[in-house]
Amino acid sequence: MDKTETYVKMADCEEVQGQHKFDEELKDFITFRVFPIKGEKDYKRARKVWLPRQDQIQEMMLGIGSIHQFFVKFFYWYSSETRMMSHLITAEQLWLAFYMLDKHGKIWDGEKWLKSE
Repeated sequence: MDKTETYVKMADCEEVQGQHKFDEELKDFITFRVFPIKGEKDYKRARKVWLPRQDQIQEMMLGIGSIHQFFVKFFYWYSSETRMMSHLITAEQLWLAFYMLDKHGKIWDGEKWLKSE
């Protein structure tokens, strides 16, 4: 599970945080990273950022077509998007970048999400 500062930044956007769902039946304990408010030492006032696992990111991609079409699209993107790949060092970062481009038309520049040209 990626808990790097980069992945936290990538996941800390409304497109990802809005996807968070707690599945009571499956007892899906979601991973959060807690950040104190700047200048505060009180973690009770901290905010939480949901860090989706790779399988949760793939689940957010459902509706893309058959599983075969899904992976063909992913591997085509992976092989053609070389300028972005130097910023992505974990599987979660890679899948989240694919999700954001496919579903929201945004690319990661190493610091923030930008609208794709």
